[in-house]
Amino acid sequence: MIQTRMWKKMFLLTVIAVGLLTIPPGGPACAAEDRDTLIIAVESDPATFDLLYAESMLEGQIGNNIYDNLLFIDDDGNIHPYLAEKYEISPDGLEYTFHLKKGVKFHNGDEMKASDVAFTMEYGKKTPYMSVVCSNINKIDVIDDYTVKLTLASTMASFLSEVAGDQFPIYSEKAVKAVETYGANPVGTGAYKFVSRKPGEEVRFEAFADHFQGAAPIKNLIYRIIPDSFSAGVALETGDVDFIWVTNASVAATLKDNKNITVRSEPTNRIQFIRMNTEKEPFKDAKLRRAVNYALNRDVIVETVYEGYGAPQDSLAIPWMAGFAEPAVRYSYDPEKAAALAKEAGVSKESPIVVELNCAGPTQRDAEVIQENLAEIGINAKINLLEPNTIWTYDDDGNFQISVGGYYMVFKDMNIMTHFYDSVNIGSGNAARYNNPKTDKLLLDGRHEVDPQKRTEIYKQFIDIVQEDAPYAAYANRYVIRAYKADLNISRTFANGIFIRDVSWK
Repeated sequence: MIQTRMWKKMFLLTVIAVGLLTIPPGGPACAAEDRDTLIIAVESDPATFDLLYAESMLEGQIGNNIYDNLLFIDDDGNIHPYLAEKYEISPDGLEYTFHLKKGVKFHNGDEMKASDVAFTMEYGKKTPYMSVVCSNINKIDVIDDYTVKLTLASTMASFLSEVAGDQFPIYSEKAVKAVETYGANPVGTGAYKFVSRKPGEEVRFEAFADHFQGAAPIKNLIYRIIPDSFSAGVALETGDVDFIWVTNASVAATLKDNKNITVRSEPTNRIQFIRMNTEKEPFKDAKLRRAVNYALNRDVIVETVYEGYGAPQDSLAIPWMAGFAEPAVRYSYDPEKAAALAKEAGVSKESPIVVELNCAGPTQRDAEVIQENLAEIGINAKINLLEPNTIWTYDDDGNFQISVGGYYMVFKDMNIMTHFYDSVNIGSGNAARYNNPKTDKLLLDGRHEVDPQKRTEIYKQFIDIVQEDAPYAAYANRYVIRAYKADLNISRTFANGIFIRDVSWK
């Protein structure tokens, strides 16, 4: 702890000396001098503002402020109307009728209509993340300007949860069709509207005066790109930014000593895991993938890398998901079993192999522990430190052997496993490129089964197979850590982040 503090002070003096941070006469810079502005440090450029194509947590956090959803799902899994005033479900579970709030405006001044909802559902059929949901919509009827009826091809137990998920906003048909690259020109109904972007530097938004819940308390919202977590911590202490998401637990430990800064952590629905490319050597072999799962010392990662801000996790499925069933196979740290399985796959410390292990800055320390664990069973991993967007591109293209990452489980239902395991999602969410017709069928059955007990039985079969096949190696439930100015008031927080409309200066 003392070494960390000394390093931080030396780093601060260095960056001031070389002019990386500007300290005005009279004291530290204060980004919050203007009470109308909030500056948030983020680690990378958002790749897109089109949430139906978004891949990162960052894009979702920013998008929550640009867009609104028909429904809202809280951290307890409860679903509430939002842009929809109310909704009805037919007795057979196939028809969903949404009655929209009247007077809701898009950022371009147009009123949101049922035709925009219908357009969004059709648009979703073409996108990698919502195509599974939207493709099951057999018919869309615009009853009137404020009523839309969706008729499903077959029952779908998780339909409302998915529509309420973070990555399913309502789009303006006019705005999407008006530009060639909508992802760079977002128009939503959200509390903040897009103003400008300087790639690699910042993205600016301003409060939407005509938001249906009223204008947000803070007028100007700036996301400033600071890739290094320590640099972001220094920027918070010197006043260059007002809020950071802490991706390095050591930074949180130092910031806690500052009485002008609030540090909060809480469990989240983010799961950290290793993706193994099942289409390429050496991870075509399920024995080697199981060996990796047994080789991971999850407790060490949580204790040393996350400094206790997390919990060990060995499956992408979480007990609070609807339809969850306890897997028959659980992975704990067992170096002997890991070595035996690796040897069956032709790998050992006497006959080692070399693989490339991709990671981004926030998961570099995870990768270093994983590297040590894998070396014990003869897998010598060469760490490739890459930009997050590059990793996602490599994952989607299958241009990797093994990579480290994480994902926020955006809705609490086992159907989210489709994102990771369904062969239809190879090239998008299914980064492991896992292809198993039997589990594809089970995912389809689970998606459409409405009886809770039968759903659990279906997902029990599914989870037992994928745990044994082990295309992924989950290792931690990483807690979210937020650090911000002590005079910043955040009235509500959620596992996936915050809505800036709930933030104000005290």
